[in-house]
Amino acid sequence: MIEQHSGYALGNFIMLTPGIKRLSEKRNQKIDVYFTIPYVKECFIDCDFMNHVGRLHRPPTFSSKMINHEIPDYQYTFEIMTGEKWDEKYHTYVDLVNEIPKHKEKYLLLLNGLGGLSLNDNDPKPKWYGKKEISEEFYYKIKEISKLPIYFTGSESDIKQNPWMEKICDKIEIGNIRKSLSLVRDAEKIISNDTGLAHCAGAMNKDILILWKDTPFVKNQNPGKKTKYSQKENWETDINHYLI
Repeated sequence: MIEQHSGYALGNFIMLTPGIKRLSEKRNQKIDVYFTIPYVKECFIDCDFMNHVGRLHRPPTFSSKMINHEIPDYQYTFEIMTGEKWDEKYHTYVDLVNEIPKHKEKYLLLLNGLGGLSLNDNDPKPKWYGKKEISEEFYYKIKEISKLPIYFTGSESDIKQNPWMEKICDKIEIGNIRKSLSLVRDAEKIISNDTGLAHCAGAMNKDILILWKDTPFVKNQNPGKKTKYSQKENWETDINHYLI
């Protein structure tokens, strides 16, 4: 039994998917997974190696709160879950939402996610608040440089924290995770912070530049073949190189 822990959402759960897939192969059956957050569950509706369960029938064997600080979490969790050395063929997974038609226009997708941030201003802020999000000045610079139409997607709290995206973007899609996944799937390029949808892009091997701020770097990397990282002292230079 695998648990998607309520305090460790989409990005952390994606890190478990290589291990879940390998366990499914070894046991020749789907692996029971209990999701605590509905939007995370919606990212794995089509997964052929997971069996969604409505409740925990027993204490979970593994959980998305399994993290470390020395190697990428997808490698760490794979080795703990399977007892085997990490194998690159077990890539991270997220649904490709084939029920949504492909977007015909080429576009640059922006992400600036703040997963776990409540819409209620009086609620406590998540522990990573202030360590991930990118200030608007960099997105205005992206607007100046980009030759592509610009889209933005995320949650309602993302757009509440980034209202200026409405001045920058040609299209905004909020509050529907399946549509967000389709925008990630079809984007020509993606610029993002360290957020769950960036891990979705890595699972899909999308061309993405992740602007890294102050969250732990090594553990949070994804195995995407086209994932690029930019440390905060290099953001402006790397954005220019990525878009030109």
